[in-house]
Amino acid sequence: MKNNKAAEKVLLEVKGKKEGLSEVLFALSTCYINQSKYDKAKKMIEQLNQEKERRLILSLKMKLALEQCSYEEIANLLREIKRKEKNAEYWYILAILQANTRRERKAIKSLRKAITMDKSMQNEAKKDTHFMMIRELVEFKHIVYSRQ
Repeated sequence: MKNNKAAEKVLLEVKGKKEGLSEVLFALSTCYINQSKYDKAKKMIEQLNQEKERRLILSLKMKLALEQCSYEEIANLLREIKRKEKNAEYWYILAILQANTRRERKAIKSLRKAITMDKSMQNEAKKDTHFMMIRELVEFKHIVYSRQ
């Protein structure tokens, strides 16, 4: 999806022919987020919400909140996730929230827990720009660049 405008055009055509496709709505929402078309992304998420795709909806809402640096919305979404299920994604997003609200030690602890639950989070954290506030901490380097 390096060419978001072309992707948007194709996705809109597919969506028009087959209303309610969760995958198309998800991809279209992501495309709009990548283009910083947040209002359009929210509309696609609302349509997806009607399809009852809870995990996709939470994922998109979290991506949107992260892109907009809406830490209050991230906190609200985390509370919703926490009520339903605790998984590596929960701890990873919590670490981002903590890192960007100057709670570095808690961020390291949450990130460590996410990586313990899902080793792929380690590679994600290496390239995730949301960890800029803690990237230079020794603890961050230790858990993200270790060979566990």
